[in-house]
Amino acid sequence: MTRPCGFASLLAAMLFFPAIACACECQPASFEKRVQESERIFVGEVTDVSKSLLPWNKQDPHEVMLRATEAFKGEGGTVKVMDHWFCGYLFEQGKKYLVFASKDERGSLHVYSTCGGSVPIPEREYPHLARELGRLRELPAGVH
Repeated sequence: MTRPCGFASLLAAMLFFPAIACACECQPASFEKRVQESERIFVGEVTDVSKSLLPWNKQDPHEVMLRATEAFKGEGGTVKVMDHWFCGYLFEQGKKYLVFASKDERGSLHVYSTCGGSVPIPEREYPHLARELGRLRELPAGVH
C-alpha cells in the first residue's frame, strides 16, 4: 500500500529543510536601480561573521562586520550588515566584497548577496564586476 505525499510532508520539508524547500531564483535589478535603492555601496573586507541563531535554518540572517576600503555611496569605515545569504553565498572573514546594502524600517543595513548585486572580489564567476566598479568610480560626487 502506498501513501500519498500530502500537505503534511510538504510542511515538514519546509520546516526541516528550508534551503531545499525555498529555491532561490532572482534577477538582480539594473545597475541604476541598485544604486538608487541602496543606502550604502562600498568595497569592504569582512572582519567578523556572527553565527546564525538557528544554524539548521539556511535563511536565518548573519550579522557581518566589514571594513569599507572604498566607498561609493554613504560613508566608509566599519559597516555592520545583516546577510541574507539564502540567495547567493556566505560572507567569509578576511575576504573582500562589493556590497550594495539597503536599510530596513528600523535603520538596519541588509545585504541580499547575489540577488541584491553584492559579489565577492575578485571572482571569475562575475564578469560584470570590473565594469560595475568602473561605473561606481565614475558616479557624481553628490551620490557619495
